[in-house]
Amino acid sequence: MTSMLMSYRERGVRKRFYLLCAWLCLALAVAGTFLPLLPTTPFLLCCVWLSVKADSGLAHWLVNHRRFGPPIRRWQSERTLARSTKWLATTMITANWLLLWVLDASLPLLAALAAGFCAALVMIWRIPATRPGVGTRESEA
Repeated sequence: MTSMLMSYRERGVRKRFYLLCAWLCLALAVAGTFLPLLPTTPFLLCCVWLSVKADSGLAHWLVNHRRFGPPIRRWQSERTLARSTKWLATTMITANWLLLWVLDASLPLLAALAAGFCAALVMIWRIPATRPGVGTRESEA
């Protein structure tokens, strides 16, 4: 009986931990909409995954949200990104690097960030694109 009770308690603690982490990811995603260099989409996807593990209604709310839901559902079903999302990411990453350059950041930092940003952009642009309103993948991405 004690082992069953302990297992039940551990599951409750684990669910609360997942839910706490999910809300933290959601807060970071919201902050990422305003702060440069802080991504939004990865934190939203982590939030959905964690809230499913927590067995909470947060995942249902996010997937059915008017603004956040469509990209999450598209990613879950097709593993695609809208071309406009790719261009927005490219523009924001480039603007952030240029801002650091204008602010006279150190050359090693600029070089390291350029390498990291280029790697991130390669990953983003390798993901198949879906045109808005179309449910099929495009062959070129």
